[in-house]
Parts: sequence; structure tokens; C-alpha cells
Amino acid sequence: MSGGVPNIRGALPRYPRARELYDGTNGTNGARFVQLGSDDTFRNVYDWYQAAMPAGSQRNMTACMSPMSKNAPHQDVAIFSEGTPDKNYRVAFIMGFPDDARSGDRPQGEKVPRTMIMLEDR
Repeated sequence: MSGGVPNIRGALPRYPRARELYDGTNGTNGARFVQLGSDDTFRNVYDWYQAAMPAGSQRNMTACMSPMSKNAPHQDVAIFSEGTPDKNYRVAFIMGFPDDARSGDRPQGEKVPRTMIMLEDR
């Protein structure tokens, strides 16, 4: 889906060096999801979203710089959102992973992208 997740205010920004991994909807609340992956660093993606999202939309940023094992969960997280969960909710959720991270839910423990981005619009 080009351009990110659309709604009446336009599309959520889509990091230009990311590839689409999943595009779908949640039948429970009608939310539209796009999952993206990039081999760029978390910091590069975070800086781009910080500039691309509206002022005041950053909700969280946690950076864990300690080394993690191959099967460890994400090490960096940033959340940008607008609206409320029940009205005009839009969120960009960014997760950074160690370079050697593998996923048990990807085929044969495939390497996960360095940075994952989830865009959601309700």
C-alpha cells in the first residue's frame, strides 16, 4: 500500500526505505494495519518519524543500548499517535531489533528487519 495508512486527514507517513510486510484490517475494531520493515537503524527511522509526524504526537521512546541475544525481543521502541483509541486514532509504532535477531514466527527462524514499523488507523 503506497503512502501509508489513509484516512480523512491523509495518509500516515510511510518511511521511504521500508518494505511492506503486511497490509490488512482488524475485524474487531475495523482498524487498518500496515507493517513495514527496514534495514536502516532504529535511530534513522525514529528521526524521520519525529520530523514527519505532527508536533506533540510522540508518546514514548525507549532506547535500550545493551547487547541482546539472538532471540531477544525488540530493544528500542517509539510511539507516535494522534486522536484517542475510540475516535480518529492514528499511530506509528517503531521497534528496533539487534542485528542478529531471529523470529520464531518467520520461516525457519528468518532474520527480522533491523527496524519494524506498524502503522494503524481506526
